[in-house]
Parts: sequence; C-alpha cells; structure tokens
Amino acid sequence: MGEAFWAAREGDALLHTSFLADLVGSALEFAINAVIDFAALAVVALATGATVATLGCSAVLLVGTVVGATMLLSGAGEKISKACEDIANSLFPPKIEGYILTGSGDTRINSKRAARAAATALSRHDVETLDAQAQAEAEEEKRRQDAKSMWDVAGEYLDAVKGRAENMAKGVVSVVSRMGSAEGWASLGNDALAEAGDMLSDTGHFISEMWQPTVATAYPGSDPKQDDKIDCHKHPSSFTQFMAQKLQALTDDPVGTVLGAMNTFDVLETGFQAASALIGSVSNLFKGDDEPPAAEYIAEGTRDVRINSQPAARSGVRCTCEAKVVDEPENGVHVSGDVRIGGPLLVVRDIKSGKSQITLVTTIALTFMQPGRASAKSACFMMGLGINMMVQKAGSALNRPVNAATGAKYLAGDDDVDFSLPGHFPLEWQRTYSSRDERTEGMFGRGWSVLYEVCLERTPDNPDENCMTYVAPMGRRIDLQAVEPGSGFYSPGEGLAVRRSEQGHWLISSDDGVYRLFEADPFSPQRRRLKMLGDRNSNCQHLTYDNHGRLLEISGDRQRPCIRLHYELAAHPQRVTRIFRHYPEGEPELLRRYRYDEAGRLNGVVDNAGQYQREFAYDDNDCMTMHREPGGERYYYTWAWFEGPDDAAWRVTGHHTDSGEQYRLDWNLAERSLCVTDSLGRTRCHWWDAQGLVTAYRDEAGQMTTFRWSDEERLLLGMTDAQGGKWRYVYDRLGHLTETHDPLGRVEQTQWHPVWHQPETEVDAAGAAWRYEYDERGNLQAVIDPLHQRTVYGYDRHGQVVRITDARGGDKYLQWNEDGQLMRHTDCSGSQTAWFYDERTRLERVTDAESNSTRYSYDGNGHLTEVMFADGRTERYQPDAAGRLVKYTSPAGQITRWQRDGQGRVRRQTDATGRRTAYEYDAYGRLTTLTNENGESYRFRYDVLDRVTEQTDPGGSRRVYGYNALNAVTAVIYGGERGGEIRHGLERDAAGRLTAKITPETRTKYRYDAADRLLEIRRRRHDAAEGGEPEVIRFSYDSAGNLLSEETAQGVLQHRYDVQGNRTETQMPDGRTLRYLYYGSGHLQQINLGRDVISEFTRDHLHREVQRSQGRLDTRRMYDRTGRLTRKLTCKGMRGVVPETFIDREYAYSGQDELLKKRHSRQGVTDYFYDTTGRITACRNEAYLDSWQ
Repeated sequence: MGEAFWAAREGDALLHTSFLADLVGSALEFAINAVIDFAALAVVALATGATVATLGCSAVLLVGTVVGATMLLSGAGEKISKACEDIANSLFPPKIEGYILTGSGDTRINSKRAARAAATALSRHDVETLDAQAQAEAEEEKRRQDAKSMWDVAGEYLDAVKGRAENMAKGVVSVVSRMGSAEGWASLGNDALAEAGDMLSDTGHFISEMWQPTVATAYPGSDPKQDDKIDCHKHPSSFTQFMAQKLQALTDDPVGTVLGAMNTFDVLETGFQAASALIGSVSNLFKGDDEPPAAEYIAEGTRDVRINSQPAARSGVRCTCEAKVVDEPENGVHVSGDVRIGGPLLVVRDIKSGKSQITLVTTIALTFMQPGRASAKSACFMMGLGINMMVQKAGSALNRPVNAATGAKYLAGDDDVDFSLPGHFPLEWQRTYSSRDERTEGMFGRGWSVLYEVCLERTPDNPDENCMTYVAPMGRRIDLQAVEPGSGFYSPGEGLAVRRSEQGHWLISSDDGVYRLFEADPFSPQRRRLKMLGDRNSNCQHLTYDNHGRLLEISGDRQRPCIRLHYELAAHPQRVTRIFRHYPEGEPELLRRYRYDEAGRLNGVVDNAGQYQREFAYDDNDCMTMHREPGGERYYYTWAWFEGPDDAAWRVTGHHTDSGEQYRLDWNLAERSLCVTDSLGRTRCHWWDAQGLVTAYRDEAGQMTTFRWSDEERLLLGMTDAQGGKWRYVYDRLGHLTETHDPLGRVEQTQWHPVWHQPETEVDAAGAAWRYEYDERGNLQAVIDPLHQRTVYGYDRHGQVVRITDARGGDKYLQWNEDGQLMRHTDCSGSQTAWFYDERTRLERVTDAESNSTRYSYDGNGHLTEVMFADGRTERYQPDAAGRLVKYTSPAGQITRWQRDGQGRVRRQTDATGRRTAYEYDAYGRLTTLTNENGESYRFRYDVLDRVTEQTDPGGSRRVYGYNALNAVTAVIYGGERGGEIRHGLERDAAGRLTAKITPETRTKYRYDAADRLLEIRRRRHDAAEGGEPEVIRFSYDSAGNLLSEETAQGVLQHRYDVQGNRTETQMPDGRTLRYLYYGSGHLQQINLGRDVISEFTRDHLHREVQRSQGRLDTRRMYDRTGRLTRKLTCKGMRGVVPETFIDREYAYSGQDELLKKRHSRQGVTDYFYDTTGRITACRNEAYLDSWQ
C-alpha cells in the first residue's frame, strides 16, 4: 500500500525481524565475507608462491585488515549486510514482538492514548539549521575520505592498535614506578577504587554496544522523557520482565512453549532474549538512585507534528530496540486505521540494533538436521499415494486392501472413521486395522489401533539405550538410529524428523507439520507414550491417562475437553466401550459404542442411535475373516501360514463377497511373486524386492509395468509404463522429489524449503516458475506466479487464513470461531457472508451479503435432514442407517426415493409419479444395464481391465471403444442396427495427449507446448486437392497459461489480461479493440469498443447484475430472496426525470424453482405447466390462439 502514515496509540503492535531471519542473514553475511577473505588470501598466496595453508598469522591478519579497510572505504560491507538482511526477511518476514505500553495523558486517538517519541526535540527551524550545517560538514568529510586509499585506512587501523599498545606500556611503567614506596601503594589503591566504577560502567557500555550496536543516535538537543515505554518480547529490559513474559507465554500457549523447549531455534532465541535481559539487569545494579531502570522506548517520531512537545508516533517509527510500529491497521486492531500523521521523521533517542547478534556467539551452529536412518521391515502400504496411482495399484493385491508383498489385510477407509470434530487441530477418530500389527494391549484388540496409540519402545536386542523403535500408525515398527540427548535427525524415506531433548523428551514430526511429543510411560520404563499432538502453529491435542495407563481424555486448546473414553469390560479392562464428546456447557454426547467377542477382539461399532455401522469376525489366529460395511455387504477372507526369505506370517489366500466377487491368491515367496485370479478367469501378477517394494506388475491384459527404487530411502527412482514409456524421478538429500522426467523428455522441477518441507519453487516443463514464501511457522505466506504477480496470505495465531491480498492489492478477510470454523468472509468489495453453528458445531445458518439466510437441520447422527431457504421453502432429506440418502421431499411435497444395495450403489430410483429407473451390476460392480422410466434399456460390456468396450442404446445403435496400454481411448466405432459403421481413430503420444483424430472425411492434427497447452489445430479433408492448404487454428499463451492470441485464416484475435487473469482487452482482426473493466476480484463492470462504452454494469452485494446500460437503453434486474430473477425492466432515458419503459418482464416460480408465469409488456402472459417430476408439459400464451403440449 506504499508508505503508511497511520497514527500510533497505546497498545498498538510492534514488528521485529524474526530470529530465523537474523540467523539466516548472519550466516549469509558470514559466508560472503569468508569467501571474500579467502579469495584475497588466495591472491596473496598466488603472488608470493605460497599456499593459503602456509601463510603465517601475521600475513592473514594483514590481508584481513586490508580487506576490511577496502570494504569500509567502498561501503561494500554495508551493502552486503543490507542484501543479506533483505534475503533473510523475504524468507522469514518480520512478526509482532511487542506493544506500546504508555502514551499521552491528555491526547487520544480512537479513544486510546496517543503514542509519542520518548523525548522532547528542537523546533523545526533549529532542526533545519543543524541539518544544513551537518550536510556541509559531511560533504567536506566525503571529499577528504575520497582522497584516501585503502592503504591509508588500513594504516589508521594499525596506528590505532599501536597507540593502544604504547598507552598500555606507559601504564605498566607508571604502576611499577609507584610500587617502590608506601605512598605509591596508597596512590595505586585510590586510583583503582576510583577507576573500578568507571571500568564497570565502561565494560557494561562496551558489552551493551557489542550485543546491540547503536544504529541511529538521538538528534542534538533531544531531552529524554520517562513515559512512552514499550514491551519488547525480543529484548526484555530485565530478567524480571523476561520471566514474566515467559510465564505469560506458558499461560497463553502451553503447547508452543513445550514444543519451543525442544526446538533448537526456539531455544537459541530464548537464549538471546535471556542475554538481553541479563545485560539490562546488570546495568541496573550500577545505576544511581536518580537514574531510571533499563527500559525500551519509542525513539522516533514525526518532526513537524508534536504531542505535548514530543514528536508524534506513527506507522514505521522505530523504538530504542529497533522495533517498528506496524504498517497494516488490521481494521484498527494493530494501529489506527483512520488517522494519519505525515511529515519527515526525527530520532530523539539512541536506537540499538534489533537483530540477534548471532555472529558474536562462537558456539552457535546452524543445526538443520542432517539426514539419518530409520528402517522398517515393511514399507507403508499407503506409500504410493503421493507418487503415482500406478504404484498404489501395483502394490495392492485386492481393492479392499491386501498388501501384495506382505499378504497383510488392511482397513483404513472412510467406513472406519467413527467421528470427526472441528477445532484448531481437528480431531479425527480413524480406526485402522493391520493383520501385521501384533500389539494386544491396545484399546480395540489385536490388529486395531488409532493414531493416538503411537509410541516409542527400546529397540529389541539392541544394547544401546539411545536406540528406540517408533511404533507408527497401523503398528509399523520403524527402528531409529541412536539419538543422544540434545540431538536428532531426519529420515527422508519415512518423512520424519526425530528430536530428543536434554531432559529426555522425544519429539517426532512428519512432513505434514504434525508434531508428536512423547513422555515416559510410568507403567513401562522401556516405553514412551504419546503425550501431545501439535502443529506448527501451536494448536494441539493433550492426552490424559488414568491410573491404569489407559487413554482417558483428549482435550484441545487451553485444555478444553474434546472426548472422554470409558472402559467397562471386567474381562478386558484395556478395551474402550464408549466415547463421549464433552461441551463447555450441556450434557455429554455419546459418539460411539464398541462391542467385543470373548477374546477381546472388536466385533461391532454402534452409533449413538444404536445402529451397527461395522461388524467383524476373526479366526483362531486373530486374522480377520469378515467385515461388514455400513450398508450390509459382507467381505470374507481365508488365510494360510507362509514362511519365506523375508518373513514368516499369515497371508490372505482367498477373498469373496456377498455380491459374488471371488479371488484366489497364489503366493511364490521364493520368487517374491503373487498371482491373483478372479472367478472370471482374469489373472494379474505382482513382484517385489526384499524391502517389500513392488518392482513389477502385470495386469489382466498381460501388460507389464516395472518400478525401480533407491536402496535405503525407498524412493521411487524410475518407472517403465505398460506402453514402454520411461519415467525418471530425482530427489534432494532430504528425499523431496525435485525432478520428474516423462517419456517425452520433459522435466518438471521443484525446489523445497529446507525446514518446512514445502515447495519453494515449482517449474513446469515449459519453464514457467511458481514461487512460494512461508512465514516463521511454515504457513504459506505468498504465491508468486510466472508473471511475478503476488498473492499474499495473512494468518492468526492458530494458522488460520485471516486475510488474502490479491495481485492487485485487494483484500479479503476471514474470521474463525473458537472451534476453527469459518464465521465470516468479507470480500474486497466489503460484502460479507456469515456462517453460524449450533452447540454441536454443526452448520446451522448461512447469511449472505443481502441478509438472506438459509438454515440447516440434522438428525442425531449429524446427517442433514432439512434445508430451509430464505423465503421459507423447505427441502427434506431422509438418510438410511448408514447415512446414505434414500428419500428426498421437494418444497412442493414431491417425493423421490432411492433403493440401494449392500455396497451403497443405487439399484432403483422412483420419482414422484412412480416412474422407475433401474440399474443392474455384475458381481464386480460394473454397470451392465440401465433401464429408464419408459422401460428402455442401455447395455454395457467391458474388457478384462473393466474398461467399457461396447454400449448399446435402446434403438439398437452401438458404440465400440478401443484403448491403448495407458487406458486412453484410441478408437470409437459407431454402428446402427441396419449395419454400417463409422470409425473415428484417435492417435496419442507417449504422454497420452491426443495428437490426431481421423474420421471418414478428415484428419485433424493437434500440437501442444511443453505445458500441454494446445498450440495448433490443423485439419485436412481426405479428398482435398494435393497441395491445398489445410484449415489451421493457432494459439499462443503467456507463462501463466492465459490465452494471448487466436489465429485463423480470417485474422488474429489478441488478448490482454490484468494481474488477476481477467481479460481486459481483445484486439480484433480489423484493429478495433474491445476493453473490459472489472472491480473487486474480477466482476465485470464495463465493456468498451475503442473509446465508446458498449455496456456498463451495476451489481448488488452478491455481485449479481442489477442494472445494465446499452446505449440509450438501461435494464434493471430484480431478484427474490433465494436469488431467482423476478423482473427485468428496460427503459429509455433512465437518467431522465421520467424514464420511458421500453420492455417490462416479470417472472413467477413454483416451490420447485420451475418457471410458472412470464409476463411480457409486449407479448403478454405466458404460462408453463409441468408434471410432478418437473418436466414441462404445456405452454400457453395469451397473445396467441394456440398452445403446445
């Protein structure tokens, strides 16, 4: 928004550079200076015939002195420092680190005390006079300095050192000469006492200057005042203030404080704050009774605007610690949003550097975690999801997943999500099952777990007490390398960072930003149990255990209870039986009940209405033999024991369903292979390596896909697809995918943030780059597109987006409630939409910018049952026990019903008139017949890969489809019942893009750029004369993908866009230009042809068109409360006193939004008639004799 001039007040916020920015800036500056020094040493060594290593200390000192002098003389050092600071601030932007404590006693701004600089200043006339004198002296000094060489400056350095040495020698001689007599000893004692205070004072000043160098001095004649203090969290003035700030932080954000104690950077930052506090406390010890204690003040204000003779403070002014008053008002929260103070600034108190002096601390190290080792016996069964869907398919033996390498049965789908609760850190209760999870002490029995049951255990058979095994979700056991207290590592293959504090706490974070904090288990000294889950924004879930070590409660922010678990089985006291949700007010809500068999294994999940949602059965070896979906469908499994080169375990050997699906699994562990055959005789085969990673997959059509993996990190390095296309993947040292090479040789690149594991730059195959910036907590702060247009995001302390600033500078604001749910959205035009929730956090009402509200109602299980619109009309929904829609009642009372099978698929739909639409499926879930309301049927046939190969319509016409090895359509044959076929051929490249379409009449070719944008369409008729020109259409784009031109034989259309991607100009072939003007986030406001206005638009708060001008005509649009158009009034001379009506149209609707009546001022009234299902049956117009039906 340019330079800000917002007035500052008591309580307004102060910005400081972040600690990470100080750290990165200092590291960059140190590295650049080191390179310069080394280069200078190398030049000297080359000139003298020596090596850098053999140069003596004096030579190194001399070269360093000359380099320092050169940089001082040229100003290069300051430029380097500034450049490093700018880079660091771009990576880690400044953040709020304090507030203004006091202000004027008699002047207020927005009802708050006005903030001032903490000193009186000379008058404007005196300041201008002194400035002129200072400028003249500076010019003279510059002329003198320009005459110096770098050797002169270096000589001054060495002369200064020599002078200090001579003074020290003279002092020693004086002391020795006085030690020969009693009078001399007395004189020495008096001098020592007299100088001790000066020495302590000078030493304190020296340390203070070294820790916080002065960056700006007070203007001559400034008289400090003791009001106008600030509270700076980065530079506490005393240890008392430091401890008070930390205690308040612990109260406000207990999670962030705990996580910070384990984070290297937070610990370092706290150390620097403590050092500042210690310096302040020590300086207070040597101050007289009349001297004020150490404090931070507003040090700068406007020269020409005074409050009580002190310069007024505004946005951007600095404090004595170099904190700045914020620039953005945030609706008047952080600084005044409607009072401005202009004029130049004046410094009236010395300003110290606000950067953490990291380069002064020799013990500091950049402790970015180095890659380490974390090994698991089996790969995560979901590992392929983020890389390639083909990897996922090849790694799963069955769709209801059974792992192809291990033969293990897994469940981790939506059917096993029992409930989800909103919050700043949402709570999702997802049960997962793994037949390889051998834990029996869990809350659901063997094989079952929730993510809150992860833990750390001493690695078995390993004598090193620093080696732990992370028992991850689904019971995967990941052996960690030894971690000494105070150290950690990062595992690229697992995407986990592991940290161990000096106090023995363990922290494991994943690439998605979730932190897991572990504490000692009082019931098992070899184990660490989960204590807390948190994210980068210090949102958290606290886990509380009972006296038996069982999970009792999970609470959210500020210890607000979320859920409480109950254990009521005497025979199996570790099994949870009920879970309740607790509210700040009101009775607890039952969320789920759980049932168990005699062996303590989970066999039923019951909702709060008493309906069974899931059922399970097991064999004598605790292997799952059946599970039932909410809709009633049952799935069955058979097992056998296998011993192979990698493991010995139970594996699934057969699977069938109530619907008739059947599979046989044939294992060959010696070859690490599996073949799966279904009841249709189709067979697919899988091969894997010793790490359980799929290396080859042959589908039912005999097509082969192969995979290549890295040895340690288990990263996919390459893939050869079924068509022979080769894919290659490249990673950085932390395991992030940095390059993808496709079969066409195109390359997509990604550069990753070293801390947050988020992309910093993404470059597509055409070379267009998108850049991403993050704040100090890893939240996405800005997106810069290939055209260098920036979208900026602002966050609250919970990491929720509260402001979005688009590329044109328009702001959208979002507000959230204490449960992390969106409450209000204000667009850049000021229009607001509000969301309201009931006591159970369900959406209850939405109110738009025109104050129209839509209301929602639910049943006891949280399923939507009713929607009431702003005009009172109501829609009703009836779910079945599984929550699936089975009945809909329209506002007019018309009812539609659905009948579903055990898998939830619609079998029959019955409309309000009783007409039915039927759907038939085969045993493998493929639609075979669709029968419409008239009894006519569409039939479908499939190939061995479940691809539609033939569709037959009710009239007997057919469509036959052909495919390539990548499942892309390559041919469509159209045939009728009387014979004859029309064939369309489709040619594709190795990436699957359509390159040619061949019909009986023409051949059309398509050409693309590297980013898959269509560049050219070239069509030629088969019967065209040789040498004839084909029809050609060409397109061009900018790097952001906007269409720039369209070229045909008739001419060229050229387009231009604004920063938001809205088309602003179209130049036509005749040279004329259509121009479009927008407001807000892209709402069309005006269309011009050249300089002539074609049409102007006026819009309401919902940005609907309410008025349009077209020449002499103006059209107004009116809507009802639900957004339906009710009237269009077109007038001549709208700007006159009495406009002339040209056309007037009115519209009326039924309760089902059907247009019933249209009244036209020239054509009369038209009535429309419908059947009960909304199909139009008749139309009648009073101006005509006939009606149609």
